[in-house]
Amino acid sequence: DLLMMYAPTNDLSEAEAKAVTDYMTTGGKVMVIWGDKGKGELPNLENILKTYGLEIADGYIADMQRNYQGNYWYIFPELSLDESLSDGISSQMVLTVNSRGMEQVDPARDTITVTPFMTTSSDGYAVTEETEKQGTFLLGATATETQDDTESRLTVIAGTSLIDAQITDSFPTLENTKLFMN
Repeated sequence: DLLMMYAPTNDLSEAEAKAVTDYMTTGGKVMVIWGDKGKGELPNLENILKTYGLEIADGYIADMQRNYQGNYWYIFPELSLDESLSDGISSQMVLTVNSRGMEQVDPARDTITVTPFMTTSSDGYAVTEETEKQGTFLLGATATETQDDTESRLTVIAGTSLIDAQITDSFPTLENTKLFMN
């Protein structure tokens, strides 16, 4: 029912990438929770994401507006939740720490729709050792494709901290686990 990739550290082989792509074209559901691996090291997986309109940003994401006690790497994302994602969520408060981010790009086909559900403010930054790029970065998004009455879905969360026990146990009033489960 669901193919889940949690913090992948090795790239998909070409055969595995084709199997994932084939699965997606037949109504498959894929969830990727991006880990610490740097951009460019997982080209086959990144190509699948790009096909569905999502590109991993260089560096880690900081937010000058929506942060926890002045720590720009501890982000309270802006949430845009549809009915299925908002079930049981009342405070609209989740926390991500040291997350990667994504940028929305043109998907490979017109049948693909990208819907961000977690973003930084417009005062977000993608930070590397050499650069800082300002903008709004996606921290969670879903790409759906409907073809011949078949819907496939790719959900990408830009960091493992959303469901990290250190965060969910330290801040039990946050709704990280509810959002993840939805």
